[in-house]
Amino acid sequence: MLQIAASFARHFAVAGTLAAVFVRPLAADETDAWRYRLTPYLWIATLTGDLAADGIEGSTDSDYSFWALENLERYASLHFEARTTRWGWFVDALAVEYQDEFDNVAFDTTLGVSGQIYEAGATFALSAVSGLALVGGARVVDVRVEVGLTPGPDGSASDRWVDPFVGLQYTRPFGTHWYLDVRGDVGGFGVSSESQAQLVASAGYRFSDRLEAFGGYRFLTVDFEDALVLDVTAEGPGLGFTWSWQ
Repeated sequence: MLQIAASFARHFAVAGTLAAVFVRPLAADETDAWRYRLTPYLWIATLTGDLAADGIEGSTDSDYSFWALENLERYASLHFEARTTRWGWFVDALAVEYQDEFDNVAFDTTLGVSGQIYEAGATFALSAVSGLALVGGARVVDVRVEVGLTPGPDGSASDRWVDPFVGLQYTRPFGTHWYLDVRGDVGGFGVSSESQAQLVASAGYRFSDRLEAFGGYRFLTVDFEDALVLDVTAEGPGLGFTWSWQ
């Protein structure tokens, strides 16, 4: 657990430093001050798809759906961003470990996935459409996959890769307190994984200039094949709160 926490903090700090170094000079001519946002969140994801390690393959059931909290071993997540009127940068870190078993006619399958997903990127607000911004950055996936067959062999493999992503983000206020936030991006492009796609939609409520809470839905799909196979979709509701300051 301590190793995961140390790795989580180290990668989060490095990603934040790199994003700040590249984006802050671009916004040096902005007259408005930077505003910072720190967001702990919980993503209650369902994982479906195909996994393989050491040539041993396994899949979730075709109609499989579960709350990951029921099978969760470890979890941690944190999002940080800084913005001016036009420019912004962000880092996001998610660490998970969970496992489940599937009963089949010929054999039973045990699937385990553990690792971290890190994002670092920048945003640029488009003046033509209020609330709309371009998003671009890099996503790091550091994962270990375990597949066990009973009766049969076991396999395990780990890998780490980096992929670019590009997308759009749209934020719209509704009255004084409520707001809607939607972000979509695509990535991979054959750089490391074949493809990646993500969609996040949430509605939030601002209690004050410093504190807000939100809830929504997140969808992430990854198709990667190398030392291991990770062709999966993770999706489910999420919630969290944000603390803001200048």
